[in-house]
Amino acid sequence: MIWAKLKQEIIIGYLIWVSFFVLIIHIVHESWQKKSVMEQQEAYW
Repeated sequence: MIWAKLKQEIIIGYLIWVSFFVLIIHIVHESWQKKSVMEQQEAYW
């Protein structure tokens, strides 16, 4: 029973870390896209 609870806590911890890294990657990717769009608009003008 203790092992099952420990295993569950470890899995939850990993899920929190993975979701944190996915959020960071999403934010970085979004900022790169915005930069690319702004560069395209600047080239157009």
